[in-house]
Amino acid sequence: MHDPSDRRSRDPLLAARLAICPSLRVRWREITDAVHYSVMAPGVEVAMSRRDVGPLPVWSQTIVFRLVVPDQNRYRRYCLQLTPDLFGAWVLLRHWGRIGKAGRTRLDTFASRSEAERAAEGMVRRRLLHGYRVTAAV
Repeated sequence: MHDPSDRRSRDPLLAARLAICPSLRVRWREITDAVHYSVMAPGVEVAMSRRDVGPLPVWSQTIVFRLVVPDQNRYRRYCLQLTPDLFGAWVLLRHWGRIGKAGRTRLDTFASRSEAERAAEGMVRRRLLHGYRVTAAV
């Protein structure tokens, strides 16, 4: 466990919440340089997360992630591909699953490239936050 008093000085949002209600308990979990914490009051738990994943990788069409944790038997892949369709819309193709298996695919359609890039940025941030590493970016 980490010392909450050390985090209070570095995290103004947490310091403000704990100043309002000092009886809150804090549970810490660190994943790849991003700090997740849950603030618990009697009967209430609010999960919060700091989105400090650093600079996002530069990519324009395809980005591939991989997560390998042999201790936990986790061998995962995640691929995002941004392409225009024949009707002028933009398609964000997501493909994920266990490495070596068929996996799942999902297509999301957006009216403009900027909308699709915004959605993709959130997905890239989420993958990095969960410990995935970029293996290819085009």
